[in-house]
Amino acid sequence: MEIVKCCQNCKWLGEFPKKNSYKDVEYVCIRSGMSFCKADLKKDLTKYGFTQQWTRDKCSFEPKNNFIEV
Repeated sequence: MEIVKCCQNCKWLGEFPKKNSYKDVEYVCIRSGMSFCKADLKKDLTKYGFTQQWTRDKCSFEPKNNFIEV
């Protein structure tokens, strides 16, 4: 079983619930400060192009223990 290198499987992903009527959750990378929408969480980081050089340099993917297989 191979771990997909995506933000959903990274230990640096922070989930912050918003206090609104829709029960939205904001996803933020704690290392780079980049925020994500839910659709971007499963994109493979080996194929996904970062938009900014600073974000690409700050990305230090580390798998978390309870990863999700995509």
